[in-house]
Amino acid sequence: MLFSHTKQYAPFVQNRQASYAVESYAEDGITTLYQKEINETNGMVRDYVEGVGFYLNQRHLDANYIFLDPIRVDSKHTYVSGISSFDPSPNWFTGFYMMNTLDVITGRYWERFMLKSYPWDAGTDDGMTYKENLPRDRPEAVHRMHAGTAPNGVFTKHHSEHQNGTIAPTAEWECILHSCPIEESNCTKEDWPPKYNCDILKYPNCDQQCDPRVEQPCEQCIPESLMDPKDLHYPDCCAMGREPKKGRCTESAAPAFGRVSVLFAITLVSWIIISQ
Repeated sequence: MLFSHTKQYAPFVQNRQASYAVESYAEDGITTLYQKEINETNGMVRDYVEGVGFYLNQRHLDANYIFLDPIRVDSKHTYVSGISSFDPSPNWFTGFYMMNTLDVITGRYWERFMLKSYPWDAGTDDGMTYKENLPRDRPEAVHRMHAGTAPNGVFTKHHSEHQNGTIAPTAEWECILHSCPIEESNCTKEDWPPKYNCDILKYPNCDQQCDPRVEQPCEQCIPESLMDPKDLHYPDCCAMGREPKKGRCTESAAPAFGRVSVLFAITLVSWIIISQ
């Protein structure tokens, strides 16, 4: 989920007890209480969007991304926050809060930014593994997981340089600015989300090149995960770690990994639309 809001609201805050909305979303992935919470904020939330969950593709890390619908900001709602749950998990999630889309020095909106988020514990469950659920009688405050204190070492990558290991980011959030004329109250970003599951940030013209209706379309690839659409096209299937429907990859063709290169990581992409 991605929110635009005022400084007085945040979907979660470190060292504060989780709201019922945070608890429900972190434990069960249910957004109903967030929708209720937003309706009761008296205008502090300008806009919010929900993404579609997917199974993590451990073999092809580049495939772990989704495109979110555009989200609107304005002069009163310049902050954005994001939260994404893990399923299964006791009450773990990843996200960020209170990112100001306005550069306070120049007074202009950021044209593009990317944030990396880490795993958080909602403090409502004592489960030590992904599938263990032990509800707490007295919830703790929301806190970020750190190496050495993460339950059962979850999300921790161990190596010789650090005795307790390190915790890598679990998600990247990338937002791009799309401004609209003041008189255009219902402004939207055309052709978003991209067609044919094309990653237009990695391949800027992918949505055109991969369109099967053009004279020289991209290769049609064989889907390998539940996230892959039935119609999967890439400029080069082998380079993206997929087998083409016509022909085969050679042994020397190494899969190319994109922006996502850390364990467990997912990328969520959205457009920020200015509505004055």
